[in-house]
Parts: sequence; C-alpha cells; structure tokens
Amino acid sequence: MAGIGGIAQGMGPHLRKIADWCNLHGFPPLHALVVRNKEGDPGDGYRRCAATSGDWRLDVRECIAFRGYPTDLR
Repeated sequence: MAGIGGIAQGMGPHLRKIADWCNLHGFPPLHALVVRNKEGDPGDGYRRCAATSGDWRLDVRECIAFRGYPTDLR
C-alpha cells in the first residue's frame, strides 16, 4: 500500500529508514505498525531496530496515541 514494491524480508531498508527517522525526531516507532501477514507481529528483527522500546505492543499503542507526527513533509 505504501507503493514500495517487492516483498520485504526482515526489516528491509525502507522500514529501517522509517525507524531511523522516528528515532532522530524522538517519535514513537511507526514501523511498529507493520506486521507479518500470517503471524500478525513484526518479526524477529523488530527489537534490534532504532526507536523501539523492546515491547512491540507498547510501541503500537504509543504510535496510535501520538499526535506529534508532522502532517506535511514537503
């Protein structure tokens, strides 16, 4: 849906960029909202990525509640 194309294996470079961006700005990790199709969780590499708390469910709740993401990235 993001228009990236291809099937990501692991975090992949696209999700890593999102994680790094969130970490740089002190935002909750938006990549927490990306999950594996069958398992419904983010997979093994998630906890090793920037900006994660180590608790995926907590990160998801923080992403949903956070109101500080920019609305215009031009």
